[in-house]
Amino acid sequence: ALLDTHAIDEAEPLIPRYRELAKAESRDKGVLCHQEVDSHFVTARIHEARGRFHESATEVRTLLNLLRSNAAAVQGMRAHCRELLIEASFKLKVLNLESGDQELVKSWMDQIAKVPMG
Repeated sequence: ALLDTHAIDEAEPLIPRYRELAKAESRDKGVLCHQEVDSHFVTARIHEARGRFHESATEVRTLLNLLRSNAAAVQGMRAHCRELLIEASFKLKVLNLESGDQELVKSWMDQIAKVPMG
């Protein structure tokens, strides 16, 4: 709902700070935390809400690289990651099976397949 209202104007400036805090938490724990993963998804959605599809695709690629380079952490939070991956498939236009970036869609689907259920 936030992304469908004028509240996006208030939320968008907070995202860099949220990401900074999430990265710090990952660093402090020594492992990727779900807040850092979520921050990329939220940023991609905000870019799309603003019509910045190239930036959204860049954010999705960054998220994919983050997941790939932290495979052990992803396995530790696989239910959360799998849910996010599937949700993003439906909510992000750049991941639309028919009209999205097909190379990115394939990479995204491959990542979903790598995160087992449960």
